[in-house]
Amino acid sequence: MSIAEELLSVRNSDLEMMTRDEKEEYFSSAREYCLTLGKPGKQLSFTAENLAKYNRATRKYDYGFEGADNIPRDGAIIAVNHSNSHDILNMYEIVTSFGMRIAALIAKEVLGPVTVAMFRLGDATVIDRRDKESSRNGVFELSNFVLNGYVGVVFPEGTWNLHPIKPMQDIRTGAVKVAAITRKPIIPTIMEYIEVPEVCKKESEIYKKCVVSFGDPFYVDAQESLIGQTVSLQKIMEDMRRKVRADNGVKRDKLEDVDPEVYVNHTWLKQYGGYHHGFDPENENGFLFSKDGTVPENGYRIDASGRFVPGVITRNGK
Repeated sequence: MSIAEELLSVRNSDLEMMTRDEKEEYFSSAREYCLTLGKPGKQLSFTAENLAKYNRATRKYDYGFEGADNIPRDGAIIAVNHSNSHDILNMYEIVTSFGMRIAALIAKEVLGPVTVAMFRLGDATVIDRRDKESSRNGVFELSNFVLNGYVGVVFPEGTWNLHPIKPMQDIRTGAVKVAAITRKPIIPTIMEYIEVPEVCKKESEIYKKCVVSFGDPFYVDAQESLIGQTVSLQKIMEDMRRKVRADNGVKRDKLEDVDPEVYVNHTWLKQYGGYHHGFDPENENGFLFSKDGTVPENGYRIDASGRFVPGVITRNGK
């Protein structure tokens, strides 16, 4: 069995059962393996630069930044919440505007072949979320970029969090694994889109601004539980998002704080009226992390009796 095959065969449950010394040996081997994957470019790629320029020219909202100085310039992992189709291009624009190189982890099964090729040219690590081996390989490929000074961007929720009040969906261990391999810090990050409180006709009309908050560096101990540290990272991100909301006058503590008509209108436009015209919420909900095998609650809809209840908002609004 090759080194790559040995590394790929190790599951989260296997890592949790290892002794501290065994974990240290595993992550040292993983680090050495990642460094054999080839050196990425020392300059920002032409495609990444143009993705950033495209976003800058087309977005209809301004940014507000908090904590940008928390990002080290010699490699880091940004773990950021995920709520709409603008997130990835925003990250390209923001990271490159800081003079840093970006390597994002992107799911390919929802993208066309031309888009996949474009992101690959933009130094993205492209995975198939349906394939565990592809996802594990993605961790090693992204780690190689981070070890070479890139900012690796991970959306650990796995898909969009469309819940009207929940600050985060449960996150996966990918970002923490990359940090354990690379010994680089995670920068917990929140992108909060401040939305207009009214029904809109176009997706571009929804957002007043996007507040981007970069938290303090989160250092992972490779000898401790990755699952436990992932839970800790999620709590930090949830607290950050609540604070950003409070600081910007966004009240979403309970369902009664949400206007159902506005929520459904905005969510429909995000799913079917933005960049991601083919977003399939029912299929995407299957990629949410589940501890017990049940699909977590995500989107809400208005049922036939006019009640605001959990459910998928379909293209025809039913």
